Amino acid sequence: MQKPPRPPNQSRPVYYLDEAVDITADAPDHMITVPRTSSTLMSGAFGRSVPTYYQNQNAVKATNKGLEQEYQAKASQLPQSIEAELAATRLQGPTDPLPPLQSIVRELGVLNKLTQQKTAEFHSKTVIANAFYGGDPSNRHINEFMKKATTMEKRPGPTGIAMQALNQSLKAAIEARLLSQTLQSLHQRTVNLQHTLSAMQATEQTRLAAEQEAQRVAAEQARIRAEAEALAHAQEQARLAALAEAERLAAEQARIAAEATARYIAAEQARLKAEAEVQAELLRFQAQREVNRKALMEVFAEFQRQNQQERIEKQLRVERKAQEQKQQQALLNAQAEAQRQAEQARLLAQWREETEARWQSPTFANVGSMAAFGPTFTGTLGTVGVSPATSLALRTALRAAYPRLSQHSRQ
Repeated sequence: MQKPPRPPNQSRPVYYLDEAVDITADAPDHMITVPRTSSTLMSGAFGRSVPTYYQNQNAVKATNKGLEQEYQAKASQLPQSIEAELAATRLQGPTDPLPPLQSIVRELGVLNKLTQQKTAEFHSKTVIANAFYGGDPSNRHINEFMKKATTMEKRPGPTGIAMQALNQSLKAAIEARLLSQTLQSLHQRTVNLQHTLSAMQATEQTRLAAEQEAQRVAAEQARIRAEAEALAHAQEQARLAALAEAERLAAEQARIAAEATARYIAAEQARLKAEAEVQAELLRFQAQREVNRKALMEVFAEFQRQNQQERIEKQLRVERKAQEQKQQQALLNAQAEAQRQAEQARLLAQWREETEARWQSPTFANVGSMAAFGPTFTGTLGTVGVSPATSLALRTALRAAYPRLSQHSRQ
């Protein structure tokens, strides 16, 4: 196969033939030679073959020019086309409103999906564009076309299958260029959106960190408040427990005081009962004796009344003092008082027995004798301690009864 002709060298001289030239050499495969029987003369080294060569060249130029115009038109509308395709891609997924951060993530998904689609289309168009020459068909010399075309058909022309294949590759190359620019724009959008997403994520992380810190501070404050409340509750419980313990102790002391009072009342009642029995016995004894005995017993009754009144007054003072100090001391004082009263009762009983014995005697040597000094009452066998008021009452009563006792002694 012969090589296709190269462009004429302008440095060489041009020869003009004005008569027929018979060339016997073999013409190239892509040339259509003029039949020998033709009477038509055509310019060129090989007759009609030269116009076909240039027709192919002109056809390629026209195709490139049209495709370039189409490229420029589409390139100027490329941003609008990308926006339209992005809008169509967005409609393929959910369109409900989202927060800014999630909205950017969804937009990145839309860009990624469209980028994948355009990448697939770019690879497909690149394969078609490189199918004719095995590489980029742009800016190829016509001789390259003629060389490739003669492998596809014997006499390639402007409307041959080789030209159609070249046109398809050229158109695919233009579309690949547009797709490449589209991918660059999508990649730039993706990078810009990723930067925005990173900034928003950083802002969101800062906000979340601030919220977490605020939550931590709030939790710490809540913990401190809870501890303070727990401490206050514990202190209140301790106060209530102490109050309850104080009430329990007060109730216990009141119980002890009540028991002591009850014991004291029982002892006092027993004492009063004993005194009542003694008094009844004394009254019976006085009833059986003579008038003087009655007078003496009246003196004793006066003494007993004065002594009883004094004991009651003293007991009231003791009770008031015991209530101001301790209930237990009151009980001890009451017991001591009871012992003292019992001792006085014993002494009085002994005195009555001695007095009765003296009444049985023919002589009453010590009638009306008593101590003149101090709160004591002196009988024949001893002295009974009484208060000054009781002692005065006894002296008065004995003085009043003494004449009757003397009269009784004379009888």
